[in-house]
Amino acid sequence: MGMSSKLTFAVSSIVAVLLVSGVISIFEFRRMSHYVSDQISENIACVNMSTELGVISDEYNVSILSIVGNADSIVVSGLNPRPYLTLADSLISELSAFRVDHADSLRAAFTRYTDTSLQLDSIIVSDFVDSRDWYFTVLQPQYNEFRMWQDNVNKGIYDDLQANSGSFDESFYRSVMPTVVSVTVAIILSLLLLFFILEFYVRPLKRMLQGVDSYKRYSQPYNVGFEGDDQLQELNSDLKEITQENASLKRRLRERER
Repeated sequence: MGMSSKLTFAVSSIVAVLLVSGVISIFEFRRMSHYVSDQISENIACVNMSTELGVISDEYNVSILSIVGNADSIVVSGLNPRPYLTLADSLISELSAFRVDHADSLRAAFTRYTDTSLQLDSIIVSDFVDSRDWYFTVLQPQYNEFRMWQDNVNKGIYDDLQANSGSFDESFYRSVMPTVVSVTVAIILSLLLLFFILEFYVRPLKRMLQGVDSYKRYSQPYNVGFEGDDQLQELNSDLKEITQENASLKRRLRERER
């Protein structure tokens, strides 16, 4: 291989390492970024649904408490639970579809609470059951149990969100590792290339220049030698041949002058 081929091969190797590692880093980061982003988006959606479920259940429970507080002056509650329960059930179903921890327990607690709450009208008209006592001893404990499971669901969502955030950080560092490795390898290859150029090209050129200078100044024979089989070795051989021919010519001229 000639000088240009060797240098081209060395530089091309460095470029190839950087290019391949860069492409791997891009694809790895995009893949992990999309995956973790989808997971985090799902967690945020679950947080929003759980928050909305809490607001709806609070409104429904407060409405029942307000009716119970005025039970002495009314015969029928007038409460339409269908909008509350339908929306709440839909939100719980979506949480179950996302496989949120404790979603099944939340649904069971919600079902017990709603089934009991639907007894409101019969409790109001009953002469044997005190509506306030029914609310605080029967319904409210079931509501508290429902909210306890909702808190567990929220904790599970936030734990999952935190884990996904950690996975995002981990995926980021993992995706940049090929770049770090490639840069390290490129630095090592660059240092090796620099050593190669200094050792096999710059140093021989300096020796050749010193040999030529010694020949010009002090008429010392040009006897520079080094290992190699490229154009630099050919140039050194040509210089040696030229200086030898020049020295022979000078000797013949001096002999004629005598």
